[in-house]
This record gives sequence, structure tokens and C-alpha cells, in this order.
Amino acid sequence: MDPGPARGFLRLVVIVAAIMLTYWYVTGITYNGY
Repeated sequence: MDPGPARGFLRLVVIVAAIMLTYWYVTGITYNGY
């Protein structure tokens, strides 16, 4: 198996997870009125 695409996929997953966590954090603050 070529490690290149796998590494790129893992990086993509990490980026998406970080974006989702940031989105939850921001929307949570907005929802709570802070």
C-alpha cells in the first residue's frame, strides 16, 4: 500500500474533525448568548 494517499486521507480527516469541533464550539457559544 502506498503511504502517500493514506497519509493525505488521515490529514483530511484531522482537518475536517478540527473544523467540526470549531463549528460546535462557536455555535455553542452563540446559542448560549456569550
